[in-house]
Amino acid sequence: MKALVWMVIPWLVGSCALPTAPEALRVAVSVPKADPFGASVLRGMELALADREGRAGDHAVELLVFDTMPRDQPPETSRSIEREAAEAAIADPRVVAYLGPVSSHQASISMPLLNEAQIAQISPTATWPGLTRPGFGPGEPARYFPSGRSHFFRVVPTDSVQAAAAARWAHRLGLEATALIHDSQSHGRGASGIFEEAARDLGLKIVGRYHLPPAIQRTSQEMQTLAAQVLASEPNLVYLSAGSPSGLSDLVLQLRRENPRISILGVDILMLGDVVEPLDPAISEGLLATSFSLPVEHLGTAGALAFRHRYRQLYHQEPRPEAASGYEAMNTLLQAISETASGSRQQVLESMSKLREVSGILGRWHFDEFGDTSLAVVGGFRVRQGRWTFEERLR
Repeated sequence: MKALVWMVIPWLVGSCALPTAPEALRVAVSVPKADPFGASVLRGMELALADREGRAGDHAVELLVFDTMPRDQPPETSRSIEREAAEAAIADPRVVAYLGPVSSHQASISMPLLNEAQIAQISPTATWPGLTRPGFGPGEPARYFPSGRSHFFRVVPTDSVQAAAAARWAHRLGLEATALIHDSQSHGRGASGIFEEAARDLGLKIVGRYHLPPAIQRTSQEMQTLAAQVLASEPNLVYLSAGSPSGLSDLVLQLRRENPRISILGVDILMLGDVVEPLDPAISEGLLATSFSLPVEHLGTAGALAFRHRYRQLYHQEPRPEAASGYEAMNTLLQAISETASGSRQQVLESMSKLREVSGILGRWHFDEFGDTSLAVVGGFRVRQGRWTFEERLR
């Protein structure tokens, strides 16, 4: 495996910037830069820093960006790359906080390392509830906090919030016979289990539970076989939760070919372009998905409107929803740093732990005792004419 890719970014956005102070505090950032999702998160973070002119109170701040999924690396190396990023951040005495990673499986690698180093960590998009709450996975969350003290925060609702909202949405849509399909990753299993529990409370019927093979084994033939098994249980809804988009396009195709009327509702992995784009619009029409965040234009805050305007000015495109999460994570951290005297790791962590209500572009919210956001609104999306469109706010 090649060496970890990283770069230092001062507060510039666009074409101009002031020189960074020699002893600027550093915020380490873990994102997959080549991926549109990761690039969008990073742009949101850069814009938050630029809006404060590269400062948090009396402290100059710069970003130390680690590309934790370089384009030329296979996906299975993401855990080792994340470990290298965390170790490099810990070794740099100027790093006072860590933003990221964007995925829960990578967070499970960096969290215990950063916890022992007592470096505040904020993920803009990791959603697995077992990272912070008991009752989801073996040894969770204690194994992520070896020091016994919390250091981890996140600004988006967990999968438990999303999956329960999805079940309530299915109930309102009158979809009462559900087949569950999930992969072996904690994210997939967990969302499926939470959906099932919420569905049962609502009186929905679970007609079958099915497992996706590992991503590298999801051939068209495998997806055809799985689709036939699922449809034999006669569901009117398939709830699909997986951590990788591999093979999902083929699965949707096979399900809809055999039963064009079947509803398919999934986690936000369905919204990746390589799932819907290869499909004929007649096949993908009406697909449903939930996402941890709303489109920026539907956030309903004055800050979100200003953010959208600035983003379009600088990047000449609409901000994706995750860009707002990146902005909120960075802005919250900068607020905490600004309230410290020296900006040391210990002071930044203490300041993060003492933050009360935050009024940001995502709304008014606070961190609870687990370090999770109090926000409980997720987005419901539907494919219309081959494109994902925002449908409604789900609670």
